[in-house]
Amino acid sequence: MSVHSVMRTLRKNKTLRYGVPMLLLIVGGSFGLREFSQIRYDAVKIKIDPELEKKLKMNKISLESEYEVLWGQEIPGCLSRLSYLSYCIPFVQSCLPQI
Repeated sequence: MSVHSVMRTLRKNKTLRYGVPMLLLIVGGSFGLREFSQIRYDAVKIKIDPELEKKLKMNKISLESEYEVLWGQEIPGCLSRLSYLSYCIPFVQSCLPQI
């Protein structure tokens, strides 16, 4: 038997073509899922420093507070150019924030 005939026989075998990759996917996915779920549970166990947690709670930034800060400011020139460009190209308009 030559190498070519053996390779042709292996290519025609459906178990080797579809079964082995599927089995590898299932077994590999099981190991990967176990590792990722272990990372999730390890991350929950990590405690934050109490001083850092106090600082994070004090620095609450909301969308409304940022809106109030930006309310009286002038629109930058680059945004004006982008709005003109969006008039020319509709795709860019869908990417720009709606004001």
